[in-house]
This record gives sequence, structure tokens and C-alpha cells, in this order.
Amino acid sequence: AALAEANAENAGSGTYKVNVPSSAMVPGSSFTVTLTATNFLSESSSVSVTVKKLGVPAPIISIQGSNPRTDITHSDALSLRASAELPTMTCVDSDLSSAKMSFLWFEDTGLFSGALSGTSKNPRELAMAVGDLAASTSYSFRVVGFMTDTPSLNNSATVDVQVGQQNLVAV
Repeated sequence: AALAEANAENAGSGTYKVNVPSSAMVPGSSFTVTLTATNFLSESSSVSVTVKKLGVPAPIISIQGSNPRTDITHSDALSLRASAELPTMTCVDSDLSSAKMSFLWFEDTGLFSGALSGTSKNPRELAMAVGDLAASTSYSFRVVGFMTDTPSLNNSATVDVQVGQQNLVAV
């Protein structure tokens, strides 16, 4: 119903954003959503994503700081830090009060060839040294936070890093 309502907006041209209430999705179910964008020349392109509604609440994951990051150059070190909160479990018969979380970092563009683990004593932090990021390149870093004992209870956050060029400095 939410998708049909969104498709009917703008004289039948739809809208770019749809909010589907959690109550409209059955826990444990999967569904595929396809977005089709059409330009003024009637040329179209589509992309699909499959969404799975978890049976229990997932942890809340974010990456601290601005998104996108645009103040980075090749000669800057960069540190990305994930924040995590345990989910509210009042609606299910589970308790996560003593649960531990683990974190995995990914770079989704495939342009980063550096280390994505072991860069910091804290697994919530991804540390990149001076020279790790190429100038005039955009990266998309994603962290997945999951319950160590139940990896299927997970969530992720993404930050885009746009590495700029820097002025020439005479030494």
C-alpha cells in the first residue's frame, strides 16, 4: 500500500522517497523493491534491492562525523569511528544486556587497497595513515556492527569520503 501510494504521487510519476512502517512488514519476511528512474527523454534505468525484516530488533550503528567527508587530502590521516547502541528489546522475549558487539569494515567502491582491519586497538575505529587515500578519488566505507553471539542480528552504516587535491607546497 505504501509503494502504491508513492507511485500514484506526482500525477502518476511517483516519488523518490517512500517510508514503509515497520508494522506493515512481517518479521522474518523478505521483499524486493525496484526503483525505476525515467528522464525527460523517456530513457529509464532500474535497480532492485531485497529487504529482510528481522525477527528481533537490530543494533543501531552510525559513523561519527559528517557525511560525506570532503575535507580530506592525500597527505591527511583519516580515522573513522563507529557508534553503536543495543536495540530496545521490550517487544520481544530476549535480553541483550550482557551481549558483546563485533565490527567489520568494508570499502564498497573497490578503490581502496589498504588494510580494513587491525588498523586500531579498537575495532570500532578504522585508521588510515597519510598517503593511504588517493587524491581526486571517492570512497564509500561501510561498517557492520553485529551481536558477537548472534551475527544475524546486525546493522550497518556508510560514509562517503571524497579525497580532494591539495595545493603544491614548496619545501
